Amino acid sequence: MFSVLQRIQFKKRTLYYKILLYITLIVSVSILIVSALQYSYARDNSIKQINEYSTESLLQISYSAKLLTDTARNLLSQLFLDADVSTLINDTTPDEKEIVTGIHKLDTFKNSLDYIQSIYVFNNNNSTFYTSLSSQSLKPEKEFFDTELVSMLKEPDNIKKSIPISRKILLPNVPQDERNYIDTFTFIYVEKNSKGEVDSAIVINISERWLRDVIQVIHSKKLGEIVVVNHNGQVISSNLTYSQVKEVERSTGIQQIISSEEASGDLTAGIGGDKFLLNYVSLDNVQWKFIRITKYQEFTSQLHQQLVKTVIFSLLIMLSGVVLSLFLGRMVYRPVDSVLSQLEHQLFQSKSDRFELKHTLLRKLLLSEELDERKLESQLRKFNIPFSIETEVVLVLFKIDHFHEFCNKYNAGDRKLMKYALLNIASEIMGKLHHNEPVDLEQDQLALILEADHNTETLSTTAFQAAITNIQESVSSYLHITFTTVVSNSGSLFFEAGKLYQQAIERSYYKFDSGKTSIIFCNETELKSAQDYLFPQETSKIMVDNLKLGRYEDSLLMFKEIIESTRGYSLSTIQTVLSKLIIHISDAVEQINKNAGISLSVHLTTFITHVTSAETVADVYSEYELLLARIQTLSLDKKSGKHDELIATVNLFIQNSHEDVNLCLGSIAETLGMSSLYLGRIYKKHTSKSVSDAINEVRLMKAMDLLKETALPISKIVAASGFANDKYFFTIFKKWNGITPTEYRSSARKVPDHSL
Repeated sequence: MFSVLQRIQFKKRTLYYKILLYITLIVSVSILIVSALQYSYARDNSIKQINEYSTESLLQISYSAKLLTDTARNLLSQLFLDADVSTLINDTTPDEKEIVTGIHKLDTFKNSLDYIQSIYVFNNNNSTFYTSLSSQSLKPEKEFFDTELVSMLKEPDNIKKSIPISRKILLPNVPQDERNYIDTFTFIYVEKNSKGEVDSAIVINISERWLRDVIQVIHSKKLGEIVVVNHNGQVISSNLTYSQVKEVERSTGIQQIISSEEASGDLTAGIGGDKFLLNYVSLDNVQWKFIRITKYQEFTSQLHQQLVKTVIFSLLIMLSGVVLSLFLGRMVYRPVDSVLSQLEHQLFQSKSDRFELKHTLLRKLLLSEELDERKLESQLRKFNIPFSIETEVVLVLFKIDHFHEFCNKYNAGDRKLMKYALLNIASEIMGKLHHNEPVDLEQDQLALILEADHNTETLSTTAFQAAITNIQESVSSYLHITFTTVVSNSGSLFFEAGKLYQQAIERSYYKFDSGKTSIIFCNETELKSAQDYLFPQETSKIMVDNLKLGRYEDSLLMFKEIIESTRGYSLSTIQTVLSKLIIHISDAVEQINKNAGISLSVHLTTFITHVTSAETVADVYSEYELLLARIQTLSLDKKSGKHDELIATVNLFIQNSHEDVNLCLGSIAETLGMSSLYLGRIYKKHTSKSVSDAINEVRLMKAMDLLKETALPISKIVAASGFANDKYFFTIFKKWNGITPTEYRSSARKVPDHSL
């Protein structure tokens, strides 16, 4: 009898062991399967996100490059039509005045844009090059330093009109060293004679550094690297090393992109033995491809680590389950009770998740996720949603203002409660006019889906607008949250909900112009074409000049004028303009740092961070005003001592270099790395005389000493003193002393010397 009972107990314990082991195995395998699915989803989602913001940033960069090439082409046309430049192109024997005027005009055009490296004009009638370079302003063809360009002009049929040529230019009058080469994009316009030879040509060399700066601003602090390649697969702009560039050019992925006719896309390829994700955007008018290269390991390493941790965790669960099975095998009711408790908990959780499932369904409709049309009708009834798939609806989108501050103020749980309260207030107030369903779209977006009347004009009635205003005021009063409201057009729930959401998102960027808490109706707004926008380069230059000269109010006015020119354009256009302004302002601040000896790096970084995340025009203006105030405060603190040191440096430089005929305000400013306009203004303000007067004063004192103490001819004294010619020396001397140099020498020798 005893043995039979033992066998029964043993069988029960064995059964319980098996149940626990099976449960442990099922749980562990389930965790592994779910983790694998989550890993796959997270990886695909990461790639999708990278593709999306890669395409967006590449489009911004390509648009900036298009502006650059369009500007260069327009400049070629202006040069060709300019009367002074035309004289250099067409006249066989232009006189000296015409040459000086034409070269000055080339220099003016060159200085009109920061990123132009140089401009050449070639006249085949006299085989002469005229350039904006001071050391190469006029050179015969055989003596011209840019031999590569000379060779290119010998074969004009190979020159593609308006297509930039990527090349390296050796600076004139310097050793042939890699460091002395400048990467440029060369635009060439040629006129041929009847023999098919070049009759004349205009050449613009644009610094490749400008394109890299644009990429740096737009792509800063993001994964991967951005390269620009031409139609031959050659990398023409990047921050990669020479060996990395060669690996990229040899990659089959780059060749696939070059041969692709798509405007944009993505693919995976191996480069240098590693796997990379390549995103690209084409700029057809110059046959360039903008490619973002992201190493797979950069965005999958954390996922791999999490997967390994999950596998280890699952193995630990299995081991723990075996151990627990040995100890708990005799306790029948406990594992059974545990299972029942888990089932009850799951049932309770299922009921509590009903609200979340309803929101998930509505979110999928708005985000255009794939849904089964046949099942959707039953799902709508299941969650008591008072719409059918054919119901005409209107989307009212709410975007929370100051969302970054909102996230800092509340934790995730509190944010969810606050948004839930906001939707309840909005649904209750709008429910008096329309059947509606609230949706939490995550992040800063919430929405009401309204049942639309057949007459969509009712959406712009006074009652409807009053309801939205009431929602904003109530939420602001009770929850202290403000938001911008966007009202879409109408469309069917199933077929057009995603389109209405995208329409509302696009129009929400009007908040940048209209300000926070605004109400935007999609049927009353229309975005301007980005292709119609032309960046006000001259206004930007005036803004930067005023900033450098300390004319802060004028600089602010120019800044506002540029921002105002973007009204009505898309967010990408506004971001591109802000990126350009940031580049120009950053360059100016660096110059101020160098000249004034003050540290503005932290303030500049804060300005860039706040401007790129600004929600409205007012925010952008406020950030620039704050930057100007900080620059002004620091500059005033440094000015007094700094200006005295600067004046002493200039005086010493004049004293040591006055014999140089070319010594002038411009050469001194260039040596000191300053603006000649700024240096001249500061010097005159503190000495009550110009730099030119100071130079002439030192030269005259030297000349007077030589006249009094030596018998040198006046012509040699002129040269030794640094004057350019005798005529100018006589004029300045008489104006200064009231007598001629000869009269001064005679009178000086009659005065007895009592120094001994």
